[in-house]
Amino acid sequence: MFPLTKVKSSGCKVLIDKLYSGPNYAYELARSYERIGEAEKRVLRLKISGSVGTMASWGDKGFIIERTMEKELGLQAHLITTQVAPRDGFAELVSIIAILSSQLDRLALELRELSRSEIGEVYESMQRGGSSAMSHKRNPVIAERISGLARIARGFVIPALKNIPLMHERDLTNSSSERILLPHLFLLIDQVLMDTIAPKRGQSR
Repeated sequence: MFPLTKVKSSGCKVLIDKLYSGPNYAYELARSYERIGEAEKRVLRLKISGSVGTMASWGDKGFIIERTMEKELGLQAHLITTQVAPRDGFAELVSIIAILSSQLDRLALELRELSRSEIGEVYESMQRGGSSAMSHKRNPVIAERISGLARIARGFVIPALKNIPLMHERDLTNSSSERILLPHLFLLIDQVLMDTIAPKRGQSR
């Protein structure tokens, strides 16, 4: 995980070991793993039932076409759709990723606290310059970045929830926000995960 260096007594080594393998963190992250797996069947769905969801333009061939596309793409179709597929699945996914980022933020916050000058039990071992104002300091910039990005992830939840209600079942206000929301969220959680499992970026001693 974080590249850390021990700077105090052997008691700190025990603390670091607990941070790395503590059942509390493992339990929380395992729950997020389960959430992501369970959400797949509600998020990755097929929607090809026409502009208002009735398959009217296909006549009696609608369900045949839908089943053919299900087989071709390996996806199940939504049982009921309107002009758009239901957005609750995307809202669920955004919420799950926000929870995951918050769990990793909790770990990052613990490491930031332990690296404060008055505590000084651990610090990130990446070789870098210190604070711009105080060059002797070793700021936990990786942990701070995780915490900062987690705040953005949590902020994405409200727009995702607001995308669920659509005016007359055909309002496309969700489209413009999702074009920003979804790709940025995945880029964000990718960075948070890379920062959390970043032993190659620094050396543990």
